[in-house]
Amino acid sequence: MKTFTQSIKEEVVQPGEEKTVFSAEGAGTVTHMWFGGSYEYFSEALIKIYYDHEETPSFSAKMFLMHGVWFDDQDPFTTTWVGKTGHPGGMYNNYRIPYQNGIRITVTMSPKASKEDLFWSIVRATKDMELFLYQKKAINPRLVLHKVEDFTANPLEEFEIYKASRPGCLFLTSMSAVSNNLEYQEACFRGYSQGEMQLLSSGMEDYFLGTYYFQKGKYQNDVAGVTHFKTQEYEIGTLTEEPTEFSGYHFHVDDPIFFSSDFKMTLRCGERLRDYTFHNPQPTTYNVYVFAYEFDDLK
Repeated sequence: MKTFTQSIKEEVVQPGEEKTVFSAEGAGTVTHMWFGGSYEYFSEALIKIYYDHEETPSFSAKMFLMHGVWFDDQDPFTTTWVGKTGHPGGMYNNYRIPYQNGIRITVTMSPKASKEDLFWSIVRATKDMELFLYQKKAINPRLVLHKVEDFTANPLEEFEIYKASRPGCLFLTSMSAVSNNLEYQEACFRGYSQGEMQLLSSGMEDYFLGTYYFQKGKYQNDVAGVTHFKTQEYEIGTLTEEPTEFSGYHFHVDDPIFFSSDFKMTLRCGERLRDYTFHNPQPTTYNVYVFAYEFDDLK
């Protein structure tokens, strides 16, 4: 195997410009990305991945939400898989992104930017490196992304955040939410497969390893974290004076969820179980990215 790196140092990028930061032929696995710069709307720059010489990218992800962040006031944090070390740049990840017949990765500066600016990046990969998941080799694997963007759900509305096309396993859920209280967090993540439903969590904040509406605020670790949290004291069942805000992530590297090709994952705005509605959830606006590895088989 051979490791190789492609880097960009202080190149000019124009508003709306798509810049190739990495390209390779053959098979291998991308293992590291880092992005720097202070250009306007850095959070909304798009990272696009083109597999197998395709003309339309297999996925396109906003810079911040791809790294478990949504709001522009994010403090620095570091974990094994993802982190942010500066402002607004210094975003990195160590995601394993396998490819079989070539790959191209680009970054597109937001067209909202008012002027050209400078850009830095590092992308590293290893040729012929195969993807192993829990000591089993994935056959023809691909990292896929399903997105829900700027979606406002009504109280108790259930909506789909991931639907499989092949067998696979979850890798990362990255999410933001804005609401007029915190009671949307009563929601349980759900998984559906082979005619059965499972509650994948006992609450939304529980899924992100929090408790009692993230009562102690932000935290980050290698499994899950809260990267932004804004709220005010209020009485349960009422509304907050200002909208509450949340962003966070959950990696399924050490918490595997394998699924078959008919799997889908949903979230609800608030929760109702056993003929009981938990408090008074309000309409909530979500951005949700679910990354998963899909493959033909594991050997």
